[in-house]
Amino acid sequence: LPIIRAFGYLKKAAASVNQEFGLDSKLVVAICQAADEVISGKLDEHFPLVVWQTGSGTQSNMNVNEVIANRAIEILGGVLGSK
Repeated sequence: LPIIRAFGYLKKAAASVNQEFGLDSKLVVAICQAADEVISGKLDEHFPLVVWQTGSGTQSNMNVNEVIANRAIEILGGVLGSK
């Protein structure tokens, strides 16, 4: 899933940049850890291949956002799907 791994790098970079603009460092660490898990393939089961998808990749982008957000919540000790 190279495209999913690429999204992981993108989301990790975005979290790092947003720390410079005030994103809480605890959130940055959790998001980066979750993104690293996406990059490593640890969370591959959360990315089903869908044949019907537009060229913009919106569905994949949203899927990555949800997986990283939920994993970051878990890393921070929260309840999955609570935010």
